[in-house]
Formats: sequence, structure tokens, C-alpha cells
Amino acid sequence: MLSLAALASSALARAVRVHIDEGVPTLLAGGEVLKLSGSASGAPRRAHVQLEERVAHGWKVVARSPLRKGGFVLSWRPPADSLLNVRITVRSATRLLAYSAAVRVRVGSAPRYCPQAPAPSSVPAGDGWIVGGLYYSGGPAPGIFECHGGPYTVAAVDEAGAQAGAVTVADGAASYVLVLPAGSYELQSELSCYSDEVTVVAGKGVKADTICNIP
Repeated sequence: MLSLAALASSALARAVRVHIDEGVPTLLAGGEVLKLSGSASGAPRRAHVQLEERVAHGWKVVARSPLRKGGFVLSWRPPADSLLNVRITVRSATRLLAYSAAVRVRVGSAPRYCPQAPAPSSVPAGDGWIVGGLYYSGGPAPGIFECHGGPYTVAAVDEAGAQAGAVTVADGAASYVLVLPAGSYELQSELSCYSDEVTVVAGKGVKADTICNIP
């Protein structure tokens, strides 16, 4: 994380100062939203804060926020598989009041999602179902989030630690459906992958992915 707690003020407004709450990350996962919040002091009324991307002939505005009680929030989802130079500016109308040094941000590969399996055509009374996919998540920064296409087996374990059901996904099938009695479960696989706790409701489906965290 590279902090931009203080902006280099232009000669037009040497008193303008900006604080970024958590700095600007230099690595982002593909599909991740870059969200910056902070505050500004010394700016005139109706000033605003911009996030700008360096392009061939200058700077392009990718996010803009008015100053409300001195605070601002900037949000932008940059394109995956990119290396960008960004900066933050404070402006009043078209006048540049202050600007930061450029920060280089590397954005990883776009997430690869599993195609969702169809819901079962019928389930026993009192049962519901879980639909989801198995994903590899992590790796060297900025990391990946990628569907595992099989083969693998996913098992549902109830609150007592007993296996309540399991399904084997064939090579290339990518996603799974588990029909289970109503209750709470955790999904596990032989690949040492897990889900958060999942609650199955009778007659209804719930989406729950199984995540394999890789170093």
C-alpha cells in the first residue's frame, strides 16, 4: 500500500490538503473495486475530488466525488490484466487546485466463474439444494479467482460433523448440485477446500461455492 496522505498542492491553492484513509493499493485482483475514502481541508466550496488514469494525451477521469462536509468517496473497477498509473486531484470547476504523484497499480486476471448447474427438477419433501462451484483463490499477488472444472468430490457435513451427502463432479462439468435435508452444513472436498456455513431451506435452493485457498 502506497499512502497518499498528503497531496502536492498546485501554486493556485497551496493550502489544500487531502488525507486518504487507507492509501492507494498497488495490487488489485481482477474484478476488484478500487475504493478510496478520505477528507480534504482548505478547498473552496463546490470543490470535488477526482481519480484520474494516465492516458496517451493526458489524464482521464475515472471516478469523481463531491466534497461533503470535507469528506469524499471514490469508487472504480479498473480493467483486468492491466498496469495503470493513477493520481488524485482536487478541482474547483475546471481549475486544478492540488494533485498527487502518480501511483502505478497492477490489476490481475479477471475472475473465471463456473457455469451454474441447473436446479433439480424435483426434490423430496423437506429437502432443499445447494448449487455452486469449486474455486482456486489466491496465489502470487495480485492473485487469481478461477473455476476448477473437475473432477472432484464435494461433501456436505452437518453441524454434528457427519457427512449428509456428497456429489462427484466430472471433468469439465465445473459446478455441482447437492440435494439435502433442511439444515446447516459446511462443504468440503478432497482438495482441502471449504465453504462458509450454508443453510438449506426445504423446497428452496441456495448458492454456495467451495473455495481452495492457494499460497
